[in-house]
Amino acid sequence: MAEPTYVSLKFEAWWSAQTPDIIHLTCANTEIHDGTGAKPGFRVETSSNPRSANYHPGNFNRLSRLLRDHGKPAPAECPLGDRRLRSRLHYLVGEQTSTAALESLPWWADASQVALLADWMARQGDFSASDVAYAVEKPWKYTDEYLAAQKEH
Repeated sequence: MAEPTYVSLKFEAWWSAQTPDIIHLTCANTEIHDGTGAKPGFRVETSSNPRSANYHPGNFNRLSRLLRDHGKPAPAECPLGDRRLRSRLHYLVGEQTSTAALESLPWWADASQVALLADWMARQGDFSASDVAYAVEKPWKYTDEYLAAQKEH
């Protein structure tokens, strides 16, 4: 019989009313650490906030139900939404996001390009579809130009 290719860990799920849109998963296992042993353990957060990088409504709802089923404080479940960053741009940059700009995103735009675009859109406020396409297709060029322009101001 083959040896298992996994390690079992004990995780704790918890929620605090002070951060109502976040559920935490923590593991205190000292075998997991920062490389020096100074910071043992592991923590992952899942959020119901579409503006959060940790947005995952499916996992948020799973953990919310788990907490509630065990009689622990838990948030209400959140509406299910698409986790992909490109589908959440309007949450990240506001309602001024134009449909034309979002539709101009190429299908191959990856998360880093979309994150760069979201930051750029938030700074610009008003933008054209060609501006958006430029930022997504040439993020390295945009970044260099942006940094140079920032130094001039």
